[in-house]
Amino acid sequence: MSKRPIIQLKDLKKEFDGKWVTKGVNLDIDEGTVTCIIGRSGEGKSVLLKQIIGLIEPTSGHVYVNGKDTTQLSEPKRNELFEDFGYVFQFAALLDSLNVFENIGIKLLENGHSPKKVLPIVKEKLSMVRLSEDTLKKYPSELSGGMRKRVGLARTLITNPKIILYDEPTTGLDPITARVIQELMFNTQQKLKLTSVIITHDVNMFQYADKVALLYDGKIHCVVDAKTVWESKDPYIYQFIRGLPDGPIQAEIPHDKDKF
Repeated sequence: MSKRPIIQLKDLKKEFDGKWVTKGVNLDIDEGTVTCIIGRSGEGKSVLLKQIIGLIEPTSGHVYVNGKDTTQLSEPKRNELFEDFGYVFQFAALLDSLNVFENIGIKLLENGHSPKKVLPIVKEKLSMVRLSEDTLKKYPSELSGGMRKRVGLARTLITNPKIILYDEPTTGLDPITARVIQELMFNTQQKLKLTSVIITHDVNMFQYADKVALLYDGKIHCVVDAKTVWESKDPYIYQFIRGLPDGPIQAEIPHDKDKF
């Protein structure tokens, strides 16, 4: 059975101080799938993600969610639509002054729910990301990088989203911890039947994805099946996923004075 697009980007453009970062992105993301968006550092992947969820207003173009153009909705209607979204920041973005319980449950607590009512919900989400209840009273400074990533995911799951956007979820992690996070993301997606959009440089993420989209020069250059991405003959995809310096994508060559 064919899947339907839940997110559609149509000629999306974004300008900052005369510089065009997003130059006309067109992309369909099907419901219940995992889509990896790849591209060079500084290509505008995070800017694209934030336009999808409404954190950055596009200069022009359209973002459709379930067929509704978010760029044309009133703020209340748009906020209502975005309640189906979760966003996992690159470095988890936990609040240092709050413990794990407070970080995960912050949205419910701010909405007036009592800690007693929020506690079992937080415990459930904590269990889903494979962390024990002993973690509840710990502060971010007491957690490893992998644990912080899991707490960030648990905080996102607290509102039962249908769509999760990930901004480089395995950045800064060792290969073993990165694999644990990848499997956790995939298992969560499968169990809850989520739609996941992942900004990543981690080619190991492809084994969990349905589609891989390459962002280049402000546009989606191509979208390929993740299962056959390594067989793609597209010269841009071929060069990028193998990390080759020679090819159509111009490599950033540091000057002699630059420090490595």
